[in-house]
Amino acid sequence: MKDVKIGIIGTGVGIRTLLPGFRNVDGAEVVAICGSRFERSRYFAKEYRIPIAYESYKELCENEEIDLVCVATPNNFHFEEIKYAICMNKNVLCEKPLVCAKEQLYELVSLSDKTDKYCIIDHQLRFNPYMIKIKKMITERELGDVYFVRIHQQSMGFSNVNAKWSWSFDERENGGVRWAMGVHFADLLLYWFGEQMYNISGNMNPVITHRVDNVGEEREIKASTFCTASMVSKTGISINLSVTAAALSKPRFDIDIYGTKGELHFDLDNKLKVYFIDKQKYMDLINLEGVYEDERNNQVSIFSGSFRYFAPNIIRAISENEGHYLDIAAKFRDAMYTFDILEKIKKSANENCITNPMQKLRDNI
Repeated sequence: MKDVKIGIIGTGVGIRTLLPGFRNVDGAEVVAICGSRFERSRYFAKEYRIPIAYESYKELCENEEIDLVCVATPNNFHFEEIKYAICMNKNVLCEKPLVCAKEQLYELVSLSDKTDKYCIIDHQLRFNPYMIKIKKMITERELGDVYFVRIHQQSMGFSNVNAKWSWSFDERENGGVRWAMGVHFADLLLYWFGEQMYNISGNMNPVITHRVDNVGEEREIKASTFCTASMVSKTGISINLSVTAAALSKPRFDIDIYGTKGELHFDLDNKLKVYFIDKQKYMDLINLEGVYEDERNNQVSIFSGSFRYFAPNIIRAISENEGHYLDIAAKFRDAMYTFDILEKIKKSANENCITNPMQKLRDNI
């Protein structure tokens, strides 16, 4: 079993999530980093003891010793970086969303189909023990026929009116929670049910309409800080999704799934609990093995923390050349499913904007 050498493009999520996740795995070695500027690359290389700092992503991808290239840059840079990494015959892990344009998506799917390397998306929730348990209960029909699903996530980062404008607030740079978090929910639907979705409708709102940038200029916000959607699956499951980054209370990630034989509920405080029709008013708390203690105690975000379950599978798959370790990972082709849902949410929001008091979003979301 050989060591897997890793190069990371991006010093945000790349440093916060990917680096510690891989350093927790035997046989994984992060050997190179590339940031938006060479100064940043050198700073993070020194700070985190990464051997090589590169000035450009192309230099990193051209390093013949690197087995895996991780793309963790802002959304608009994904396409060119992924494409080059594939052309350099690298295994590729990309942060979600894969890309935000249909033509780019189809090109990357085609390239991934032609390579013998692994091309995967960091939908790490698929490897979280709680999400795997939910999948198992659905697949084995412990809940009977599922008829309703609700997913809600909230954070407080954008509730701060003094938060500076950044690319995350710009729809032209594919910012906003629709791409940041909505893509995770759409992928969970694919992972759990694998069904086509119909009657997709949605709405979006910037919540805070203007922010000041780093040079003191006021910018109009043209990306979603709140997003909601509803849809119906091929087998008739009603689904509601909602996310806000402007909450005032506390972080939440809630999942409710109702079936003809039972229902399950997941939240950060209680984790997973289920009710069954033959045990009315009786609740089973599902205690799973293999869950990190800091996740049980909400000392780490379930989103970043879940990468620790994903990373070992990536390393084993590359090291042993055994693809079964990544059977449940999101492949590039899976992004066609999530892209379709997110684009239909956008289309619905634009069409309904005439009745939305936030008129300024009409041509921009």
